[in-house]
Amino acid sequence: MAKTIESILIGYLNSKGYTAYGEEPEKPPREYLVVGKVGSRHTNHIDGAVITIRSYSGSMEQAAELNKHIKRIMLYDLPELSDIVGVYLNSDYPQAETDTRRYRYQAVYDITYYEDYEE
Repeated sequence: MAKTIESILIGYLNSKGYTAYGEEPEKPPREYLVVGKVGSRHTNHIDGAVITIRSYSGSMEQAAELNKHIKRIMLYDLPELSDIVGVYLNSDYPQAETDTRRYRYQAVYDITYYEDYEE
């Protein structure tokens, strides 16, 4: 079975020492990431995806710092993978859930990559 771009990103972020999931964990740790795909495109055998990465931490300042580290990994380290053609930061912004005291930043990336289609 071919890997999805989401599973590639989750595995890569976990290999860098972060705790990343594809959905909200049932019992979330204090600091973690949630990777999601919100759009896609395909042209001439090259795929693209709009990916969100939500960075959760114990305070807004810590969430901002985590987001900063993840942006660096996404923009400078991830393109070293052979299937990744390019990574572009679309936007990033705070998204506090003050009623639940869950602090997060969300970054939106446009990623161009080669998908391994199995028949």
